[in-house]
Amino acid sequence: MTREEFEARMGNTVTDEAWEAISELYYNCTDIADWDTFADDYKLHGTSKILANIWSRFQLKQEVQKIDERKMQVAAEKLVFLADDANDPDAYETAIDLVGYQYIAKFKIENDVELNEKDKAYILDHLK
Repeated sequence: MTREEFEARMGNTVTDEAWEAISELYYNCTDIADWDTFADDYKLHGTSKILANIWSRFQLKQEVQKIDERKMQVAAEKLVFLADDANDPDAYETAIDLVGYQYIAKFKIENDVELNEKDKAYILDHLK
């Protein structure tokens, strides 16, 4: 649904910031499959202070998760270089455990870190 369609259903206009939040809220409501149902419920609860509080906590939790995810990526990247420099398979396995093999394989290719046989097998297996 476009912003204009949503505004028509609501009977008023929304700011750019509000539209961004409304769209994000909709896409995080996995049990609501269509915009009509969402718009009807939003009319009833869109100004709820309780829901606004829950939504802000949800957004904060998502931001913290993004920060934590990035910290894990940075740690894993350092472990990849450590493993490569020191030929330390344990450091490499820890990097994979932190962020997954797909992220590590991509990181190694992008940073010209030599691929081992296990890496090559993983990549070839996932190209099929």
